[in-house]
Amino acid sequence: MKVYVFPDGDPNDPENFVAPIRLLEPLRALAQNYDVNFLCHRSSSESELFNADVVIVQRACFRSERELDHGLSLLTKARRSGTRIVYELDDHIFCPNLPELIADSEIDELDEQAYELTKAHRQILEFADYLTCPTEPLACALKSLGTSAEVRVIATALDFNHERWDLSRHSSKLSDRKINIGWSGGSRVGRDLEIVVQDLVNIARAYPQVTVVIAGATKYVRLFAEIPARQFLRVEWVDYNHYPSLLSLFDLALIPMQDHPYNRCKSALKVIDYAAVGVSSICSPVAPFSAFKRMLDTPVLAVDGEWFTCIEKFIHTHDANAHSNELAETTRRKYGLSGNLGEIWAVFREMSGVPLEETVC
Repeated sequence: MKVYVFPDGDPNDPENFVAPIRLLEPLRALAQNYDVNFLCHRSSSESELFNADVVIVQRACFRSERELDHGLSLLTKARRSGTRIVYELDDHIFCPNLPELIADSEIDELDEQAYELTKAHRQILEFADYLTCPTEPLACALKSLGTSAEVRVIATALDFNHERWDLSRHSSKLSDRKINIGWSGGSRVGRDLEIVVQDLVNIARAYPQVTVVIAGATKYVRLFAEIPARQFLRVEWVDYNHYPSLLSLFDLALIPMQDHPYNRCKSALKVIDYAAVGVSSICSPVAPFSAFKRMLDTPVLAVDGEWFTCIEKFIHTHDANAHSNELAETTRRKYGLSGNLGEIWAVFREMSGVPLEETVC
């Protein structure tokens, strides 16, 4: 099977989270276990596009209108040559009221130009034979867009064999006497994060042994100005190869999320990320977390906004490393790429149209 890929972001950029998690690492694993060859797009390799069995276009991968127009032209020609087109999505980027859902916060502002370019990628739906996404709610949302493409769910599975997930390489906690509680994430989530700000301020006041950790998009640090500096740690965002080490700083992770159509299409990947390094989470009682099958003590749902109560219970019962190894092992076994590769391969084989006997090593 020959696969040609338009990845979202430079696949060689260590700060690119999207392409490795959702596409490139699964493809590398398929290439090691089956007769699969894949090639990432370069201007010098465009002729290979027309010899591929499958072309995968990931998210909003074209960085300008000119790139998008050229990409659409290539996809048109590829489809005429018999190549199947797959559009890979991991969130509802076409959600019509997305700006008001993610940018109406004290801090966030939407890049209107970038958002319009993202919406322009919707034209790919006209060429796609298949759409792939990680959750059933997202699959339903994509079907409602009127596309004739078939939708296939490929749940996110992480490559825990990669050295980035080696527990022995992870950062140690700040102190055996401290409890590190907080949040990590990117931009455009201000409305979600604001849910827990006052509870974290109150927890810091009540429990001097707690350090509040805010990692990732540091613009949100100013929301926590009331927390004393001695109890606050700001951590800069890191590249993906150091991401598990960042997560391992936490004793407890908070994952707040408002209940609206865009968030309901998301997966519980953040819970899995933390659990894979032995860190438990408290989450909002909304999809995707309310549908996630609990592993040991994670996730806890903050029902009726009882974040303070849930955090306080963790503080009182906290026993460093009591369940962390078991939680990590359980998570890696259930959500690891190697254990889910057969299911991923079955979907790829269907989408390519290549008979099984021609593809299995």
